[in-house]
Parts: sequence; structure tokens; C-alpha cells
Amino acid sequence: MQRFAATWKRSVSSGRGRKRPAPFCGAMRCNACRPCSLTPPSRPVNAPPATRPHLAFFVPTLAGGGAERVVVTLANAFTDAGHTVDLLLTSRRGPLSDRVSPRVSVVDFGRQRTWHTVPALVRTLRRRQPDVLVSALFGATVAAYGATSWMHARGERVPPLCATVHAPLPRTDAQGLRARLQVRAAHHALRRADRVVAVSARVARDLSTHAGRSRDRIDVIHNPIDVDAVQAGAQAPSPHDWFRDDVPVIVSAGRLHVQKAHRILLRALARLREQRPVRALLLGDGPEQERLEAQSRRLGIFADTSFLGFVDNPYAFMARADALALPSAAEAFGNVAVEALACGTPVVATASSGGPVEILRTDSAAYGALVPPHDPPALAEALAAAIDQPADPQRLRRRARDFDVAVAVDRYRALFAQLARGASLLA
Repeated sequence: MQRFAATWKRSVSSGRGRKRPAPFCGAMRCNACRPCSLTPPSRPVNAPPATRPHLAFFVPTLAGGGAERVVVTLANAFTDAGHTVDLLLTSRRGPLSDRVSPRVSVVDFGRQRTWHTVPALVRTLRRRQPDVLVSALFGATVAAYGATSWMHARGERVPPLCATVHAPLPRTDAQGLRARLQVRAAHHALRRADRVVAVSARVARDLSTHAGRSRDRIDVIHNPIDVDAVQAGAQAPSPHDWFRDDVPVIVSAGRLHVQKAHRILLRALARLREQRPVRALLLGDGPEQERLEAQSRRLGIFADTSFLGFVDNPYAFMARADALALPSAAEAFGNVAVEALACGTPVVATASSGGPVEILRTDSAAYGALVPPHDPPALAEALAAAIDQPADPQRLRRRARDFDVAVAVDRYRALFAQLARGASLLA
């Protein structure tokens, strides 16, 4: 890494990067580097106007996270609408692979690291010539920007880059040179992308504050939720014996990661368990599972807590739960909150992050409970209230329709058409 940094500084000082910018020249500049003069990589050559633009979605894997689900949902929806759609993957692994429509053209780069896909991504863009390139997750955005920058510097046809942001922005004070370079690269790519889509207003403000992208150059499009598919999945047979008893069941769905704050949920459950019978089903896997299982044993609630790992149909669980708990320390959007509403299930979430607040609150109505982050007593109290005073399921289902896939697709369609049209005019 030190050798890389030294080589890069020499290239900047010699002017090589400014004459012929390598992908990392502008993206990974340090404070010693003057602002890169590279024009944003968005100027296709001889691109015909397209009524249904050819779309390429780039995401590292098909893991079961929210961003990956969004990409699969959009790819399938645009394919159904008559668009040619490519799904570009660093590696085709993850449980969502089976959910991709057979009409979507999948390109598997077969790499371990997303940055290593840049040469293959360049070749694919040359061959497929999409009208718009859509990236999801920071690694994919950096790689997409690197590939399109390199192509632009060579005078090649380059599709406009639309970067979608599904998570809180990483901070520039990261520990270690490699981490700081990665964060700077992400910030730079997001500043220079043709369009940036944030999944919530909170993420948009974060981008404007920390990445330096003007707020008026950020679109807010909430994650698309296929409400009909969720409700169809909710009709599946009861997936767990606990739903056949009278004891209330709380469900949590999400990756077992420290950011999701499952440890706070377990402490709240222990507190609630002192007052009444209650059980919890945790759906999802992740690096925190062993620690959480050990914590549940220490708290004396292991027998009433079940760690089920990734489940293909979480909606059958949500529909039968007395409440869905979303205790995350930070949540860019919170797909599971909308999915629970679509099932008619009350939601209790933390108010620290933007997505759940935007989902559960409007100027005139509340559709779920919001509690302070890292507050087990408040979370326990709100869960008890959700169990004892359940909300009107039909009202919750109507709210979920505000985030239906058709709403998001209409907004993305207009955005993609604008990008493709602008690129054609500049050809």
C-alpha cells in the first residue's frame, strides 16, 4: 500500500494523471493533489435515443441485503416493462440468485474483489453498450466510476453513471491508509457521478454534508417494495410452531451485524420477559450470531429466542408476528419496515435513522412506534404497547402501498429516460 501511494503521488506531480487520468487518479486523490480536471464520464458517442433505455445494473453479489433486493426488484421490473436489462455481478453468489428473472441477462465477472472487476466491466460496457449504468453499494460505484473514467479518457462511448446509495456514507476519518483511500474514492465517485439516488432524505443530507455533492443534484427515491409479492408470501403456511401458541411473538429481520443493534433488542426482550411471556424470532445471519446467542444465554432468554438464519420467505413470519422490531443504530431506509406494514404487522423502530422515520411518520399521521436508539427500556415499552394495542392492519397495508415497486419504477423510469436522452443529445 505504501508503494502504491508513493507511485500515485509521483504520477500526480508529473502530470501524467492530468493528461491521461487513470481510474484512481481523480478518485483516490489526497490533499496534495489539486482538483482533478477530468470531465464526468457521461458523454456517449453516437448514442441513439432510446424510448426504452438499455439498462445495466452493477452490484457486487446477490447477498440477502436490502440493496441487493432493490437491484433484483428493479432489474425484474424493468425487464417486465420491455427494457433490455443486464445484471453485472462481481460474483454470482448469494441467496437472491434464484429471484432474478430469466429474461435478465446476468454477467458474472467471477472476482473476489469488486475493484478487480474494472477491466472486465470495461469490456462488458464496450460489448453491451447500455444506455445507463446503475451502481449499487460503494464498492460498485467506485469500480463503475473507474471503468467509465478510463473509457472516457480514451474517447470511447460511455453510458451515464447513476449511483444509488443504500447505506450511511462512510466517514473520511477511517482507520488505516487502505480504508481512507477507499472512503475518499467513494466520496469522489459520488461527487462526479452523473446522477445520485439516495434512498431517503436523511441519506441525501448525509451525501450533501460529507461527500460534497450539491443537494439539488441528489434524487430521493425510496426503495421499491413489491407489495403484492410480500402479501402473497404472507399467505404461506405457518412457518414456526411458536405461532400456534398464545404467547406473543416478536420478529426481527435483518443481517446480524453490530449496526443492526440486536444486542439492544435482546436486552429489551429480557426486560419484557420479566413482565410477561414473550418470544422472539431473529431472521438473518451475520458475524454477530455467536455473540448474540451467548448474550441471550446470559440474559436467560435463550429458550425464548430462536436464531433462524436467512429465510427465503420472511413474510410468512412477519404476517403472524405480534410486532416487528427494527432497533438499528443506523438504517438508510429499512425495507423490512415497509414489508411488515404490507403484512399488516405493527412496527417498532428507532428514530435515529432517516428511513424508518420517513416510513412511519407523515405530517399528519403515525404508522408505527419510534423509540430512541440504544434504549432497551423504551424499546421494551413500545413492544408491549404494540402487543397490547395492535394497529389496524388495513391501515398499515395502505401505507405500504406508498412504497410499492410501481411508484419507484415510475420515478426511476423518468430518471433513466432523462439520462439516456441527455446522453443522446450530447453525442
